Amino acid sequence: TLDGAIFYYMQEDDPKLLEVVDPGWRSSAVLSVSPKVPRRAEKVWTLGYPFPHLLGETVKYGEGVVSSHEGFYGDEDKFSVTAPIRPGLSGGPVLDESGKVCGIMDATLKAQLVLTQSGHVSPESNFAVKVEHVRALLEKHGIPCKGTDQGIKTADRADDVETAARAVVLFRAAEK
Repeated sequence: TLDGAIFYYMQEDDPKLLEVVDPGWRSSAVLSVSPKVPRRAEKVWTLGYPFPHLLGETVKYGEGVVSSHEGFYGDEDKFSVTAPIRPGLSGGPVLDESGKVCGIMDATLKAQLVLTQSGHVSPESNFAVKVEHVRALLEKHGIPCKGTDQGIKTADRADDVETAARAVVLFRAAEK
């Protein structure tokens, strides 16, 4: 589990950690980290803030399945999910059925690009960074990250979403 105010951010394949500098800020929830990415066809769910200027500043829920264990051009650091990834969701968690973080939302291969590159119409493909790469980044910065046997899974998915949502925050970039 991770405790405190440390967040993962990725821009153009350059992972970063962000830290909240307000010593009074505390998350009201902590997410456990899965030891691995779920198998193909296993369910996953996402939380984030897509288009907050249009859709509001409350966390949004999405779900899908793992469709592949590789990303663009066979990138083994990523995996493909059917859960939608929109602007504002990048950097948010991908959670497995037990409510453990199994990846971080990263990118979408747009249908328009597939059409112009191949001449074929295809649904969008969505990608997440595999949990083992998130672990490596945290450990590189001296942040302990250990999996636990406990996720947040209860009998009610809506309760799980509410619990996990308390650990997901909206960031806005400030201009200097």
